[in-house]
Amino acid sequence: MMTNKISGSKNIPYRLIEQSDETDRLVIVLPGAGYTTQAPLLHFTTGVFYSKGFDVLHINYQFSRQEMTALNEKDFANDVQQTIENATKGKKYSKYYVVAKSIGTIALSNLQDHPTLKEAKLVWLTPLLQRSDVFNAMVRSSVSGNELIFDSSKLELTITEGTDLAIVDGFHRINEIQAALQKNPDLEFNFGVLITNYSKRKAQQYQSQLAKATPISKVRVQELEAKRYSDSVVQQLREESDLKGRISQSHRVKTIARELVSYNVLADTIDEEFPMDTRLEASEVGDFLCDFFNALIGYYPEEFVFDVENIRKVSLINDNNIFVGYVVLARKLYEGKMKPKLIKKIVDSIDFSRDNQLWKDIGVINERGNIERDTNKVRRNIKKYFEEIGIGESVS
Repeated sequence: MMTNKISGSKNIPYRLIEQSDETDRLVIVLPGAGYTTQAPLLHFTTGVFYSKGFDVLHINYQFSRQEMTALNEKDFANDVQQTIENATKGKKYSKYYVVAKSIGTIALSNLQDHPTLKEAKLVWLTPLLQRSDVFNAMVRSSVSGNELIFDSSKLELTITEGTDLAIVDGFHRINEIQAALQKNPDLEFNFGVLITNYSKRKAQQYQSQLAKATPISKVRVQELEAKRYSDSVVQQLREESDLKGRISQSHRVKTIARELVSYNVLADTIDEEFPMDTRLEASEVGDFLCDFFNALIGYYPEEFVFDVENIRKVSLINDNNIFVGYVVLARKLYEGKMKPKLIKKIVDSIDFSRDNQLWKDIGVINERGNIERDTNKVRRNIKKYFEEIGIGESVS
């Protein structure tokens, strides 16, 4: 006899197909993005395991094309893990199999070291290893002067000492391969590798061309192309400031990934606020903004580093949209030739609490204390409010 339970966790529904008698064996089925658990291969897999006395857990996530381009693998794996824990709560399973297909292998590569699944038997169906991984041997990084030496008689490529070898495309696939080999060193598979010998700038341009043919975020493509001076400023912030690792590559900010602000909020607002006509000007603006955001985060570590999620529930100080205002304030300090550390006096003078009626009056939050849906309008309202703040009065 089969009993079905359908529920969900973090928007991922699941179906637990149980034996008539309690069993200690469970198979978890992680389908593909467009290949569901009802498709022939996974339907057959379900039947085989059920006939062998296993309970069967289907994790029934579904993604649109847009969601796929913005998919954060770590968040995805965490959601899948939470769903598994909810589905198996109160159960006494001790023997596990996990069957994963295509996108399911991404979740599996992140889940296999979880204590519950450490001894699980894993079945990888069409893992995402089909595309060529692209590496770039950085020009002028080799000790000898030549980063790559190719021997056509032996079809042998040598990467010379000191060469800075960067992953241009395929970072997550390479991580998946490493994870699979750590689990089973005897695995054998073939995949394409392309090694270029470009400068960092040309490698970025090359990746932006690859990105147009593959489903990655439009924001990431914009970042790689870096057509505006503001894009290069944000790149500098990512590499040199305390915003390193905290700027999202998509339009959304993910707290679990410790992100504070989205790429487009920074790049678009910097483009509007800081007129730049040369690389030198962009570099100077970048240096100032690095100092500015270092000061902001340094003065408010609880808000921006240690307790971001809890503070975000009651305050707008670390909300993604408020960074529009911070860039406006930075521009005012920059134009006034004032030191970035003066930001503390300005921020101290602002009541960022969500119950501050001001934010409702100017159309930033609704009656429930949440950000209004029209984010473009919200950001215009925030920009207008911060434009009206008198810098001289705040810092005197």
